[in-house]
Amino acid sequence: MQQINLNPTTLKNSQKTCFPSSQSLWREIMDSAQEKTKEEERNSKPNNNKHKKTSNPTEKPAAGKAIKIRVYPTPTQRKTLNEWFDAARWTYNQAVQAIRNGVPRSKKDLRAKCVNNNNFAEEKTWVPKTPYDIRDEAMNDVLKAYATNFAMKRKEFTVRFKKKRAEHNSITLLAKHWKKCGVFHPTEWGKEPLKSSEPLPEKLSYDARLQRTRLGEFYLCIPRPLVLRPENQRPEKDDGVSGARVIALDPGVRTFCTGYDPSGKIFEIGKNDIGRVNRLCHALDKLQSKWTQKDVRHRKRYKYQRAARRIRKKIRNLVGEFHKKTSRWLCESYDLILLPHFETQQMTTRATRRIGSKSARSMLTWSHYGFRKRLVEKTREFTHCKVILCDESFTSKTCSECGNLNERLGPSKIFKCLMCKQESDRDFNASRNILLRYLTTTKNMSQPPQEVGVESFLLGAP
Repeated sequence: MQQINLNPTTLKNSQKTCFPSSQSLWREIMDSAQEKTKEEERNSKPNNNKHKKTSNPTEKPAAGKAIKIRVYPTPTQRKTLNEWFDAARWTYNQAVQAIRNGVPRSKKDLRAKCVNNNNFAEEKTWVPKTPYDIRDEAMNDVLKAYATNFAMKRKEFTVRFKKKRAEHNSITLLAKHWKKCGVFHPTEWGKEPLKSSEPLPEKLSYDARLQRTRLGEFYLCIPRPLVLRPENQRPEKDDGVSGARVIALDPGVRTFCTGYDPSGKIFEIGKNDIGRVNRLCHALDKLQSKWTQKDVRHRKRYKYQRAARRIRKKIRNLVGEFHKKTSRWLCESYDLILLPHFETQQMTTRATRRIGSKSARSMLTWSHYGFRKRLVEKTREFTHCKVILCDESFTSKTCSECGNLNERLGPSKIFKCLMCKQESDRDFNASRNILLRYLTTTKNMSQPPQEVGVESFLLGAP
């Protein structure tokens, strides 16, 4: 997949309508976006300061993000790590089963049941060979799973067992056991450090996690504090328009998303990039057709399935890289991002969808909701940037010049207005209409639109 394809284009048929209003358009948008922020500040003021917590200036800041580094263990180290992963998974499953059998959900009771070494004096002597803290953190993962479900106020839920053949498994490495670069738990591990794709830190400030994939790859996930970028560090504008920078995005399939800003610029992000992903999906289908044949033996089927996992990994990496680059560029370039609710799951449901299987697969592969989460998380680093979720109903069918509705648009790439004879790309027309719709609806609303934060996704909000 090529890098982000940003092709700034100016709408020829809409120059007269977009340029004269560009000087004041940003002010209307930012005024409506700030209403909810001010209202939240008024509502969040405490009634009393009796229980107000004072921050300690020497306290370690909370981890806000993490870096993922691939490590390459030797055959001996790989064998040791696999034993640790097996023991951690066994401890996790034993804790889940113990809670189902009525053991209280407390660290003391669960440790006495499935972590302490005196439980393995006669049977399962292979369990104590794994460091105690690794098994103890596996038990803590069960308690965290219950705490997460309780925090989301779920009435009914089931904490399931971990599987050996899961796509990902992970264990916790406490910072106190990281002795030097690439060496942890030296009594069981030894003094030989782990080889890695990039330099490992000399010491850890936070507890890290070691991840193992189904393909046998190992990754070290190291948390780090979130570095905020103040407003005075954002790049200066070069379009000659004063005020805040705003962009309206129209998500799609052939083009990942099309952006329109009040200065009249149009950006096509990811145009035709889905073609490379579709070729990988086609190769994946061919492999699947091979291993489902009756005359294929087990060993060959295993190789086909392993090759399919590598292709899936490549697809995920390509889409993930695209999401990261796009979200970073948007946060660096704009102050307000209008992103529609793009309900991919509803549009691709087989019983009710109105699109073909190829379009549905491409839409799911693009992972628009994953991009939405990535973009919202990225705005934490850029204090000047905000994401507003808006509505895109009828934005493709409506003429951005006269407002006439074209019911016969269908899958056509070109929008043609039957009343004013205006012609433009349907995505260009839709992205401009998203901005106009947002402006007109916010003026008539008693409450401001939804401003999305990371807390909304952590609590499971739509």
